[in-house]
Formats: sequence, structure tokens, C-alpha cells
Amino acid sequence: MSDPSSSNQASQAENNLYPQLPSSPTAESSNQPPKLPPAPTVEPDNEDTSSRKMTPTEKLRVIDAIIKAPDDETKIQESIEKALPFDVIVNFRQIQAAIHPDRFRDPAENEMANKASQKLGYLRDKMENGSSKVDKNNPFYFGNDASQPQPHVEENLASYHERLHEKATPFLQVLYKAVENDPSFTPDKNPSTEIKRCISKLDEINKTIKEKNLQSSQDPDLGIVRYIDLLGKWRPMLMVGVDEGTKKALQLSLLEYCRNMHYPATWANLAGDAAKANQEQGVPQEAIGGPSENNNSAQKQIEMNVTQHQPSNLIQQPSNGTNNHTATAAPAHQGTNPQHGFNMQGASVPQATLPPGGITLRSGVTLQGANGQRRVIAIKPRKTHRAVQPGFTSAGEKIIYIQHLGLSNANFVVTDAEGNIRLVSASSAGGQPALGGAKKAKVPSTLQDPTEIQNLRDLVRCGGEYGLEFVAIGEWDTSRKRLPFIVVLFYHQNENGRWEVALSRSSLAKILATREAENLIVESITGSTNLSLKEALMAQLSPGKQEFASHNANPPASLPSSEQNQQWWFQNPQHGPFPSFPAGPPLEQYLNQPQFAPQYMQQPVPQQYHQPFAHQFAPQYKQQPVTQQHYQQFAPQPQPGLFSMPPQPILDPAMMKHGANSPPASLMDEEL
Repeated sequence: MSDPSSSNQASQAENNLYPQLPSSPTAESSNQPPKLPPAPTVEPDNEDTSSRKMTPTEKLRVIDAIIKAPDDETKIQESIEKALPFDVIVNFRQIQAAIHPDRFRDPAENEMANKASQKLGYLRDKMENGSSKVDKNNPFYFGNDASQPQPHVEENLASYHERLHEKATPFLQVLYKAVENDPSFTPDKNPSTEIKRCISKLDEINKTIKEKNLQSSQDPDLGIVRYIDLLGKWRPMLMVGVDEGTKKALQLSLLEYCRNMHYPATWANLAGDAAKANQEQGVPQEAIGGPSENNNSAQKQIEMNVTQHQPSNLIQQPSNGTNNHTATAAPAHQGTNPQHGFNMQGASVPQATLPPGGITLRSGVTLQGANGQRRVIAIKPRKTHRAVQPGFTSAGEKIIYIQHLGLSNANFVVTDAEGNIRLVSASSAGGQPALGGAKKAKVPSTLQDPTEIQNLRDLVRCGGEYGLEFVAIGEWDTSRKRLPFIVVLFYHQNENGRWEVALSRSSLAKILATREAENLIVESITGSTNLSLKEALMAQLSPGKQEFASHNANPPASLPSSEQNQQWWFQNPQHGPFPSFPAGPPLEQYLNQPQFAPQYMQQPVPQQYHQPFAHQFAPQYKQQPVTQQHYQQFAPQPQPGLFSMPPQPILDPAMMKHGANSPPASLMDEEL
């Protein structure tokens, strides 16, 4: 290992916020290919949770396929997909956990699993550093971090994307028919000549899209035809025995996928010409209203509209048993090209009740009465404003670190004016303009290089002080088991210098250990290590988290000290009236108890005690209007020889022994 101090000085000259870690001299001087990393450590919570667990024989088949595959990430991916059983659905992370060497006790099987795990680690490293040729947006490869990345949403497409998508539609229809005939169909499973030709054409279209993307300085994978993903989404809809409700839900999910990827809506359902014509409008088949199936009656209605000076595309039909009508506005201009995305301009309006004499708008849609199903939404103009400033989000928060998630997705560690730090998604904090501005402003990124993580791990084990400067927590869906994205600023200091790097929670666990990493994060959040990470996060969401520091925020009331020149029975209670001494009519029963009976008041108090107590009681009595009203309402009339005051505790020699400001012990016990 090179001298850490020299590396630290050189890195601080380039970027004080993100010094480069010392690297191994053997990796720099050797021209040999990098050594495969050891098999990744499997934590207890990384058990595979697929549709069904693979049998040991199936796991060995997958291991053998990975070992025999060439050292190319695309070939490894194809080998895994071919070796997996059809009814097992797993992702990349679950494959790593399923074939880990710790699961095989036989020495030969353990050695095979170790080789396969090393090859998967090699593939994972190439994907993380951006040198892989596989599609980063494929959900099969997600799950390397502690949380599931957000669903990919494609950027806006150019006109050449739309033209090439239209060109790919007939080839996709052939694949759709193949899946419809055989739901277990895959392109590499005895493909016919026609299937091979379609796959070749789709690959050529994708190649053209990538070339045009590079010419336009775009993401190479922007707008490519992901026909493998479409096959996987068509297959559940075409399974035998799927009920209509599930099929509609799957179709809506597929339409949402096409909308996110800016694909033509026709790709959601390529069953036939009728469905294709409906899907070109960009809405599900069940949500499309149209004219009556009787074309003659529809034609008559159009002629009637022209005669009555109504729009010709307004088709009215009598409803069941009422004088009302249903109105359907047919599209005024039907285009020949399929509409991309969810453009509702040419879509038919669903049928709804139309009262007679409805108001016809300029667009040809008739406005209904108050009881109709359609409503008109009027919105006052409201100006929105966003600013793009390099190194800041659209809301003006400063970006201090970037956590990359593939080529186009990322998270931002931001700080506000009050110094609070949090983790936000780049898509919700300004999108690509904010991400590009942060890169232009040279905002440092989180540490993701496995080699640097290993070097930092070795450096920490050599001794020194380490800890966390801050913890940034992302958005958390508490209905799911997964914890949110967490980024920490880790520091290590020894006699040679100090290093600070931003890491994800999983990377911190690789340097220290899973339990130690969570303890550091919990201590940074709450100041204590007695909670689990989930409990610490839930405590931050609790509305009463400020009360955790003190379980006795309101201590019970106590008697006044001897220095207080104030009678204890005139003091305002800190907790309100006691339940045993309520205000109102029940107090009469309390006053009728033996200690307040008339026989205790028959003996007048000696005259010499009147004046000393009168000048003390009168001011206190005037300062307590609530107490005065309280006693005047329920107290009996004063007897001759006593004060003209509300009834007080009986003055007897026992009280005089305790002083003028102290109550007798018996009465104190009764009150308390």
C-alpha cells in the first residue's frame, strides 16, 4: 500500500471534498487482468424470495451454466436465463444469494459455487462502474443496494424514435402472436425462421436507435425497443385461466409501462385489428366508448345532427327507460399513424347521461347538467417557476453529493438553509437539468468502486479513528419491508491524515460489518445504540419524538417551600383539580364529610388569633377569584365569632405547632 499522506496531499489539491483513497501498488504496476473479487457476503436478510425456491439440482444447473459461459456480461446473462426454470422468477441479487458457496457443504459443489459467484461479482462490478454493455434499466440487475431503485421513466423521445417504433410494430406483433399461441415461448427456444427474422429486424432497429442517440449526445439506450421486457409483460395476460379482473389490471399496468417508456400504446395489445384500432387512441379497450354497433342508426344520427345544426360527431342514443340521451363525441380527425404515449386528442369520450337541452360547446362536446357523470374543470392560470443553477436542485437546495443509480437515475444529498441534510431523488429535484448541472459544478459522487472500498477497509483495519459526519435518509414507503436509501459521510483519521468519503449503507457494511454499520447510523440519528435501524427511523416519523428524552416531562406538583409567603391551599394546582375533589355539585357531598361538620365549628377561635391571620388571608383571598367563587357557592354560612371568609381548615393547636403557613398533618393527608 502506498503512503496515505502523499495520496492525501495530492487529492486535496484536486478536490478537498472528496480526496482520493490510496490504491494498491500491485494493481497500478501490473498489466495482468484484474483478479476476480471474492464471493460477496450474504446477509441473513438477503434470502432469495422468488416465486418458488430452486431445488439443489436446479441451482447446480445455473452454477454450471455461469461457469461455462464466456467472460462476457451479455453471454453470462443469456446463460442464466437459459438455465433458470420457467416458473422461477428471480433477479440478479437473488441469484447471487442462491448460489453462494456457503449454501453448499460438498467440497466439489462449494468450489463450483465459488467460481460462479466470482464471475457474478465480475459482472456486477462492470455494471456498477459503467463499462458493461448490458442494459442498465433492466430490472433483473436491480437489487445490488439496500433498496429497490425507482421504476425507470424514459426521457422525451425524438421524432426518429417514433418512426423507428412504427417500423418495429409489425415485428412485435409476430412475437405477440407467438406468445399468444404458446405462453412459454422465448426467442431462444427453437425459434422459427420468421421469429429469427423478426428478432434480427428488431436488433437492427435498436442498433440504428443507439447510433442516432450517440450522434445526438443522448443515452445510447434511450428509446430502444425492449422486446424481452414486452414479452415478459405480455405472457401473464395470455396465460390460460387468468380471470378478467386480473387481465384488466395487467393491461393497465402494461399501458403504464408504455407511457413511462414513451412507447406506442398499440404495443400493449396486438391481438387484432379491432383491438389495435382502439389501442391507437391510447386508452384501454374497456374504457373506450363509441357509437352503437348498428352502423345504420349511427349514420342516421349523424344526419339528424346536421339537420338540427348540431356537430356531426355528436352521437346521441336513447338510454334505458328515460327521456335522457347518451352522448358520445367521435374524433373529428382520425390520423393514420398510431399515437405515441397517451394522447387523448383522438380518443372517444365515454358514454354519459345527457339531459335534454344541454349546452353544446365549441369542441362538439355537450355540457351536462348537475346530475351527469361528466364534469368541466376550470382552472385559474397559475404561473410556476423553476430555476436551473449548477449544483442546486430546482427548489434551491444545495447538492453536496450524488449517488448514481445507473446511467440516468441518481439521488442527491442536499442541505437546506437550516443545515438539515436529506436524500432526494434526482427525478423529483429537477430531473436531468439538475443532474447535468451538478456534474458540471463537479459535485462529488458517493464511493462505489469496489477497489477503493477494499482499500478503505484495509486502511481502517490498520488502526485509527473513524465515524460518521452525517446521515442522509431518502423517502421511505413504510408499507414495504425495505428500508429507504441511506447515504453517510464516513471519515477515518490516523497519524497520516484524514479521509472523508460518502458511502451507501451497504458499502459501509462492507468496510465495517452490517451490525457495526447500523449501530453507527442509529447513533448518528438518535444518539443511542439501543434501537434497531428501523426503530430509529420510525422514531423520526413519530409526532412525539421530542418526548423520548424525558419520560416525565410534567413532574407532579409539590408543596411550597418555607420561603414562600403563600398559603398552600390557595396555590393554583399544576395538574388542574384532583379527580377526588371535582368542581360542581359533587363538592357538596365532600363538604358534608365529618371534618366539615358544624360540631367542629362551634368553638370560636380566640380573639387574639384573628388579626394575625386576617392580614395574611385577605390578600391571598383577593388574588384567587376562582377559589373565592368555588367556596362561596358551596360553603355554609359563617358562624358568629369566625372570620367573614370562605371556610378554612380548622385552626387548632395542632396547626399552631406547625406555624401559620403549614397545614395540620391530618388535613394534609386528606387533601393529598
